[in-house]
Amino acid sequence: MNQLQLLASWKDPWKSILFMVFVSYAIIREWIKYALPSLLVVLAVIMFWRRNVRKGKPLEPLKVIAPPPKNAVEQLLILQEAITQLEALIQSGNIILLKVRALIFAVLPQATDRTALLLVIVALSFAFVPLKYLILFAFVESFTSNMPLRKIGSERDLRRVREWWIRIPAAPVQLIKPDDKKDKSKKPIFKKEKKHEE
Repeated sequence: MNQLQLLASWKDPWKSILFMVFVSYAIIREWIKYALPSLLVVLAVIMFWRRNVRKGKPLEPLKVIAPPPKNAVEQLLILQEAITQLEALIQSGNIILLKVRALIFAVLPQATDRTALLLVIVALSFAFVPLKYLILFAFVESFTSNMPLRKIGSERDLRRVREWWIRIPAAPVQLIKPDDKKDKSKKPIFKKEKKHEE
C-alpha cells in the first residue's frame, strides 16, 4: 500500500510512468479481469503449500502490544470521544442525503441541471464506450492527479467541486414531536375538597 501511495505521489516520476504504462496496457489488453481470479488461485496455492509444509506444527502466536492500562475516567473519555466521532460521521451522512434529496427535488435549479446533465453524459458513456476504456480513463485520471504538470489544475477543480457542493442547500427538515396521548390520559386529576364551615 505504501508503494502505491509513493507511486501515486509522483516523487519518482520514472517508476510512476512505468507503473501507469503497465497498468494501462493491462487494462487495454483486458488482463484486469484475470487479476481477481489469479489472486484467489495464488492464495489457494499458498494455503495448500503451507498445509503440506507445516503438517500439524503449532501456529506461532501473533504478537500484539497491549495498550497501557487506563483508569475508569480515561476509558470514559475515550468512549465519549468515539461517540462524538460517530455522531459527527452520522451527521455528515445525513447532510449528504439531504443535499442529494435537494438535488433530486430541484431546490437549487442550476445545480440540479448540471447534475442531471452529468448523469446523462455518464449514462451515454456506459452505453456506448467499452468498459475497458472507461476503466482506463478513471485510472489515468485518478493516478495522474498528483502529477506535477496536473497538480495545480486538479486541486483547482477539486476546490470548485467542493465549493459547488457547499452551495447546495440541504433539504429542510421539520422535527415532529410524538403525541403524548398516553401521558395526557394518565395525568392525575386533583379534586378540590370543599371545606365545611362550622
